[in-house]
Amino acid sequence: MWCSEVEGELGVDHVVSKWDERALREVPPAMRVDVTDRLVSEFLPHPTERQRKTIQSLKASKPIPSWQVWL
Repeated sequence: MWCSEVEGELGVDHVVSKWDERALREVPPAMRVDVTDRLVSEFLPHPTERQRKTIQSLKASKPIPSWQVWL
């Protein structure tokens, strides 16, 4: 399923990464919907317990600047 189909299914206009600060400024906090689990299920329909824990920890983690990722 393509992203636009998932957007329609979830009733969202577009998907924005929580790490994309510029794009998030355009979306009021009250209008934000976490679609992580639904998107993960597209690519990983049966995650292991370890994968589920990793996904949950990513949801709770604060975004880091992309320049720090590449150091």
